[in-house]
Amino acid sequence: MKATVPSNKDIDSENVPARKAVLSAMQRMLSGQPKRVVAGAMTVTDLAKEADVPRQALYRMPDLKQRFEFLRDKSQQPTANEAKAQTRIAKLTDEVQRLQSLQLRTQKSALQWKDLSLLMERVVNVLQEELRLEQVKSERLVNRLRQVDRNGIHEVVVPIRNRADRGHL
Repeated sequence: MKATVPSNKDIDSENVPARKAVLSAMQRMLSGQPKRVVAGAMTVTDLAKEADVPRQALYRMPDLKQRFEFLRDKSQQPTANEAKAQTRIAKLTDEVQRLQSLQLRTQKSALQWKDLSLLMERVVNVLQEELRLEQVKSERLVNRLRQVDRNGIHEVVVPIRNRADRGHL
């Protein structure tokens, strides 16, 4: 059995029209240029359709059927370049998955930082409000002291630390 794609010489040297049609169809299909079936269709039935012969006719030509199946199976084995490409694709797929995972973790981290910054903003706002209220209290006390000074009222101001000594609790 010949283990090569039928050449034009092989096809021309064939005298039986059905065998010639099968060899031509085999050549077109294995080179990826079929006329009647979809490119990539590689069953024995597809070969019969491409050759425009009944499927049963191929079973009466077992040498051509076996040759086609052998070449079809051989052509489905990846070449060295295809194997390298498949390895590269697998590595790149892994890298894409790793990067997607990293992107997801980064997005989660960014959202956590955003939440934390919003919380800190609220804390700063609360502290600013507390400071404002304390400044208002302080200003009132200062105004009260000025008024006491103007009116000449000299109340005895007892410092807190000395109140216990004077009995003012």
